Amino acid sequence: SRMGPLGTANQVLLDLAKCFDALTFSRDMTQSMKDSQSAPSYLYTYEGSSLPFGFFEASDRKNEMGYKYSVMGEGARLFSLVSSMGTSVSSNEAFSKVFNFYTGDREYSLAGRTSSAVYIEASEKQHIQFVYSESSKMYYRYHFGTEPHTDATNDGAVAFKNLFLLSGTDNYTLAEDEIKLTVGGRGNGFYVCNGKYISISWVRDSAGVFKFYKTDGTELEVPAGKSYMGF
Repeated sequence: SRMGPLGTANQVLLDLAKCFDALTFSRDMTQSMKDSQSAPSYLYTYEGSSLPFGFFEASDRKNEMGYKYSVMGEGARLFSLVSSMGTSVSSNEAFSKVFNFYTGDREYSLAGRTSSAVYIEASEKQHIQFVYSESSKMYYRYHFGTEPHTDATNDGAVAFKNLFLLSGTDNYTLAEDEIKLTVGGRGNGFYVCNGKYISISWVRDSAGVFKFYKTDGTELEVPAGKSYMGF
């Protein structure tokens, strides 16, 4: 019933959403996207006009953090909005899956180095941590030091089974105020799961779908579960 807040759409986010056959909603879009008129039909943007069915302005967030972080989506109503715009909300059965899922009977194991926590310095003010729990075999997300990152249906920190930390080329400039991350072709990175991590490589095919490989050239298998992808 309460999803968001909506952020600013850029070409990187739309490109990655396409990999997962996902619909995308945003509060607005970057200037370069406006100039190129590259916004797809399934991208809804809100720039101060009256909110349509499916969106609302959360007064508690607006009072605390301002308009920029207050526009939210309303769950299933978003699907109704998309349908009214003429976009299908059913899954594409022929869609190429991103992950090669592990289907063994035994517990998934990773022959890598120990990783009880992952630390990411996102900015001077925000340090993101993923802390591993042996009992649940999940990585719990914390930010701003020891503050758990929570959502509406989780009393504790948001947790992930798989962590993908992937490298790309960043053409960010302050003048454009936009991250232009290149995540096409191929690159390297790390995969973290069940208290271990390994080096991996990634390749994107002509359709833009990711494939992940171990250092011996075999395709990476991952257990089913919530995944975090950082670039």
